[in-house]
Amino acid sequence: MAVDIANWAGYIKRQDVEAWQAEGISKVIIRASTETFPHILVARHQIEVCDSTGIEIEAYIWLYPTADAAAEMARALDTYGAYPIGRWWLDCEEQGDLSSEQMVSHVEQALGALPKGQRGIYTNRSFWLRATGNSTKFAKEPLWDASWGEAARLDGFTSYGGWQKRHMLQHIGDTVLCGVGVDLNVY
Repeated sequence: MAVDIANWAGYIKRQDVEAWQAEGISKVIIRASTETFPHILVARHQIEVCDSTGIEIEAYIWLYPTADAAAEMARALDTYGAYPIGRWWLDCEEQGDLSSEQMVSHVEQALGALPKGQRGIYTNRSFWLRATGNSTKFAKEPLWDASWGEAARLDGFTSYGGWQKRHMLQHIGDTVLCGVGVDLNVY
């Protein structure tokens, strides 16, 4: 199982991560924020604490529809690239005023800036259908599927976006585990 944690969860302690590990958590996905220096400090701290416990670390980068996608990914890699990040997830859940075609192009630009073999897409069915017109262009990338309330298992997946399976499922959002605000995932 995995947890993902955002900057708003704040500073964490080694004991928090050890408590997660005792609960069966083997991976932490941290938001690789590049927005403000305080957010960057929190994310770096979260990564360093997780690294000190030996837990597997991944990161997600929010894809803003108004930002230069490739430049935003480059900033995240420059900011966090020295850390042991196993996979970079492109967080696709905001479309803004982009058309479906523009959104697909935006995702493509962002993914192109992330290292092949170490990247994937976080999204959910309703967003992907609406925002990309159910584009299948990225079906070869691992999918981290958000479907809150679904059973904590990878099977039973109904295909969208060309994905035939999901790499990871976020099944519970906005919860608390061992005193820290997280989302829960199975992989």
